[in-house]
Amino acid sequence: MVMKLYARLPLMVLAALWAASLIFVQPLAQDAEAQFHPGPARLADGPCDFVMFYAAGQLAAAGAATAVYDIPKLEAQERANKANTKLTIAWFYPPAGLLLPRLVGNLPFFPAFLLWDAGLLALAMLVARRAAYPWPVIAAVALSPAGLLNLYLGQFGLLTGGLLAASLVLAERAPAWSGAFAGALVFRPQAALLAPIVLLARGKISGLAAGALTAAGISLFTLVLFGPDVWRNFFAHGVPVSHAIVIAPFPLTPPPVANSNEFYGISVFWMCRSFRCTVAVSYAAQAMASLGAVALCWRAWRRPAANRPALIAFTASLAMLATPYGYVYDLCAVCLPFASLAWAEHRLTVTDALLWGWPVLGLLIAFHAYLELAPLILCLSAWRAASSMHGPVSA
Repeated sequence: MVMKLYARLPLMVLAALWAASLIFVQPLAQDAEAQFHPGPARLADGPCDFVMFYAAGQLAAAGAATAVYDIPKLEAQERANKANTKLTIAWFYPPAGLLLPRLVGNLPFFPAFLLWDAGLLALAMLVARRAAYPWPVIAAVALSPAGLLNLYLGQFGLLTGGLLAASLVLAERAPAWSGAFAGALVFRPQAALLAPIVLLARGKISGLAAGALTAAGISLFTLVLFGPDVWRNFFAHGVPVSHAIVIAPFPLTPPPVANSNEFYGISVFWMCRSFRCTVAVSYAAQAMASLGAVALCWRAWRRPAANRPALIAFTASLAMLATPYGYVYDLCAVCLPFASLAWAEHRLTVTDALLWGWPVLGLLIAFHAYLELAPLILCLSAWRAASSMHGPVSA
């Protein structure tokens, strides 16, 4: 009886966490309802990052792309679209990040939000299918806690996750596509830190060239479309804002400070900050984690792995550990390979369930214990994948 319960534990944990993830749908429903009230379009209170994307898209569509890095101007645009004027978000993405928001900048807010989520989800699915991920796996990730949070926030997580996961899967059989998908992450480059290491370890020079050309082509297109000032403003204002967000003290007080970005973080740097470490110590720990991830990635891809899905899942875990700047919705990049691994092995472990439900568990721990423990779960996930890499995939 005890053994039967233990065998079913991963499924029970996964079911509970998946159900708990529906808490992210409730605020989205409230926001949607607010759009149908009489009067000007307003977004109800809630942590919706799309407010930032929409405001930036409006400015870009109006020919004022350089203004997105002007914090007062962007905040004024955000307040014009959002009922909660206390929460504004500075734009710190590279200019390539403006290409997609610009497409919805001329639409009313709520239709733009629906088109944005649907479009990014469709792109993510197409990319994942190009890498031959099974449809049930793709659908499961879209409805996972990380996927639901990503859709609620209106974030890039599903698309960046699909691009990274596809790049890793295609590194061997289609290196040019692998490099192109990694290069397309130029709008969120920290997600692609390990992609060049994978291609280099396997000697896929064509993949490296494709990645470089893709990133350069997208960057050049933004230069032509938005003008050189947008890049100057990015380095002059966007990079310092990004750095300020990273090094901000981890919140140690209850809400409303609990809306802080750090509560949604998954990096080693933010974990150290949550343990009251100084910026210097946190950077040192992150540097060791990043270098360790690079070394392990290189070693894993230099040796053939019998279980390819496990190798991909292992690398995806390392990719999250390597970046100092990542959020729980970025776990889509890990959930997709691990869902594929579970699908291939016909088994689900407790580690898989914990990783899958971390957007729920992690936020609860951060909000109530003021600790960021995601890197520990990522290490556990990396170990779970590594233990399967050189064994056969279960039939």
